[in-house]
Amino acid sequence: MHTFTGEVVEIFQEEGERKARVRVGGALVKVSVELLPEVKVGDKIILCAGVALGKLSAEEEDVPGSAG
Repeated sequence: MHTFTGEVVEIFQEEGERKARVRVGGALVKVSVELLPEVKVGDKIILCAGVALGKLSAEEEDVPGSAG
């Protein structure tokens, strides 16, 4: 499986689950953020198969190709 990085642009509830709309490249994708209760709009995250797996630190955000 491939991982991608993206920026959270919206957080919302859907069917009792916390989800986010995330900008990945030029596209917006919907992902589950249940594993990341601290995530907020503007955060950079790592995602795979529609699930947010982790939040990038400020240092990681500056590293080209840090995920994906």
